[in-house]
Amino acid sequence: MKEETDESGISAWSKIILAVKGPVGIMTLVALVLQSILGALAIRVSGNNQLILIIGMVGVLFLLVAGIIVLVYRNPELLGHRVVSQEDRKITGAWWQYVVNSDNGAVVSFITIKYLQPFCIWELKGKGWTREGEWIARFWSQAVAYDMKTRELFYYWKGEHPFNKSAEKYFGVGEIAFATHDDKAVSTAGGWYSASPSEKLDNTVKKSAIYVRGDEDDIKVVYGNNDDVLQNLLKKRVEEREKKCKQGAKYAENVG
Repeated sequence: MKEETDESGISAWSKIILAVKGPVGIMTLVALVLQSILGALAIRVSGNNQLILIIGMVGVLFLLVAGIIVLVYRNPELLGHRVVSQEDRKITGAWWQYVVNSDNGAVVSFITIKYLQPFCIWELKGKGWTREGEWIARFWSQAVAYDMKTRELFYYWKGEHPFNKSAEKYFGVGEIAFATHDDKAVSTAGGWYSASPSEKLDNTVKKSAIYVRGDEDDIKVVYGNNDDVLQNLLKKRVEEREKKCKQGAKYAENVG
């Protein structure tokens, strides 16, 4: 039987073969070939033999789907998704955020930045404390974009003051510009963020902040159960924040 061709003279099978690109395409082509062979045999037999061939066709389809899921999960770039690079990894992890233009509300925050590879999205979340070491805020990102060329991270966030009587809700946007030190790990950054109460949109404030690296020990303390150790850590961070605020004020006077 003559194989059907389109106006360009290319057959359907030729189109399929030409379309095969990468491991996923090869797996799909192999499955199609096996399905065709089993289907042709199933037409020529009957009874138990036919049932076995039909089950085989379903099995091949199941194995194909399972194989593609595993392959894509481990290699999301096969679907054209962005894969986290070594440059990206330089900004992931724990960060301390120090507000330098205001003493109100949360002036010291602990932030973690992650790149969720399976979903190809950035995630930012954190907790904030007052100058006295009182935990008053928690927040999380709703959308994050990272410009690898400029090392700037832009985000839209939501948060709350969980222990406030009215459990105030907040939202805002922010930007973090990470310092560039050639091939070394990124350890400092600067930026700003806005905070708007959901109930009082006219009370929006904009806060400037600087960022210094945290580590795995900080994560264990912040999310651990030892309040005494946490308070000692916060005391050190609040003191560091005060020093940086004074340094910033002195610099502003000298250039002003």
